[in-house]
Amino acid sequence: MPDYIFQPITFASTDYSKVVQLRALVLRQPLGLQFTTHDLKSDQHELIFALMLKNSPIACVQIRPLSKTLVKLRQMAVNPAYQRQGLGKKLIQKVEVYLQTQGVRHIELNARKTALKFYQKLGYKITSDEFFEIGLPHFKMMKKI
Repeated sequence: MPDYIFQPITFASTDYSKVVQLRALVLRQPLGLQFTTHDLKSDQHELIFALMLKNSPIACVQIRPLSKTLVKLRQMAVNPAYQRQGLGKKLIQKVEVYLQTQGVRHIELNARKTALKFYQKLGYKITSDEFFEIGLPHFKMMKKI
C-alpha cells in the first residue's frame, strides 16, 4: 500500500478546494446535487482532515465541534478509485486518536443507510430511527472514544 499522509486541511486553501471536489464527486454528484456557497460556509468552523497521496486528497472527513467533549463527524468521502482498501477506516482511526488528545469523548454522525456496516465495524452504535437527509435514508450513530 502506498504511503498516505494524514493531514489537517486549512479552510480556503488549495488543499481545501481539492477536498471539496472530492466531497462533490463522492457525496453530491451521484445524487445530482452540487455544493452551494451556503453549503460550504460552515466549513470554516470545522476541523477538516484528509489522507493525501501525491498532494491530492484520496479520503477526507470533517469534524464539527458541538461541545468540549462531543463532535459530529461529517462529509466522509473516499475517492472511488481507492475505496475498499481500508482508507476510510484508517482515516477515522487517525481522527479519533487526534480527537482524544483534544479531550473529545464522544463522536456522533448521521450515516447513510448504505454505510451503516462500515461505521458499526468501527464501533459506532445506532441511536435513532431511520430518517431522511438529502433524500436518502440515514441513522444517527454515536461512539465513545
